[in-house]
Amino acid sequence: ARKMVAEMEAMIDKRRQGMSEPPASAGKPVAPPPAPGSAAAKLENEIASEAQRTEESLIDAAQRRRELLSRRRTPDEVQTRAAESPKQADSQTEPPAAEPKSKPEPVAPPRKTQAPAPKTGAPVEVVPLVREDAPALLLETPGLLRISLEEPSIARLTESAVVRGEVKPEPLYKRFRGQTTTTVFGSKDAPFCTISGSGNLFLQAALGQTLYALDTEPKEKAFISERALCAFTGKLIWENGRIGSEKVGSIDLVTIYGEGTFVVSSAGAPTQMQVEDEDLLISHKTLIGWVGKFAPRVVSAPNGVPPEVGPMIRLKGTGRVLIGRL
Repeated sequence: ARKMVAEMEAMIDKRRQGMSEPPASAGKPVAPPPAPGSAAAKLENEIASEAQRTEESLIDAAQRRRELLSRRRTPDEVQTRAAESPKQADSQTEPPAAEPKSKPEPVAPPRKTQAPAPKTGAPVEVVPLVREDAPALLLETPGLLRISLEEPSIARLTESAVVRGEVKPEPLYKRFRGQTTTTVFGSKDAPFCTISGSGNLFLQAALGQTLYALDTEPKEKAFISERALCAFTGKLIWENGRIGSEKVGSIDLVTIYGEGTFVVSSAGAPTQMQVEDEDLLISHKTLIGWVGKFAPRVVSAPNGVPPEVGPMIRLKGTGRVLIGRL
């Protein structure tokens, strides 16, 4: 680096001497300068600019070298620093002072956490739950049903119904063999209504009951006990019916067919029994409904059955039977 700086200084001094001497071409004819704006003039200007920048950089380098040489230490400074260096070495070799020990912070005792509640199984073992492509009926919790009013639905209105938004209920009347009657569908205290408008309708299950959403296939008919039915999508076709008996009384049914979703209420999770051309005897308090071809009949309870069980239903045929606790 020193050699390069020395060479730069020599070049600067030589250039300065050359600038003070007369040019070698003095006394000789000089070529006329290039015309302004010509290519030769532009080239000459670029060469002059580059020479100017080179000269300035060389001058700066020489100036920095002089500053570095002026900062060199004298012999007296070297001796003084040599005398101070052992003291600095001793100070560096001394062990650092021990830091004061801090008192350990008290550790909080671990919090007692409750074990997570065990996950319950699906509310329906065999029958599928509500589909994602039919969001009109949605179970928020096992005891709360939310009915979206994006499309009309049919629901049983009870005193536990909660309305959010603008809901327009229209009471329904029973249908028998395609004819509408003057009999209220449901009961006066809890009638079935067509629900329309904008918003949501929330229905709570009765005390001790749980709501379950079930699906129907396009070509199937579901025969559901009116006592167990709570709601169903409006696109399902429905009709009322009953299983009659002169001695015991009648059991009200609702026939649903088409593709859609319906909701039933039960004290326990509904289960499905597959029956193949058999005779099945079941209490009206446990029968939710059936799908298939059955010949239903209301009969008296066999001997030995407690009277509070009430009438029994005899099903003979083939299909699926839904059983719960009403």
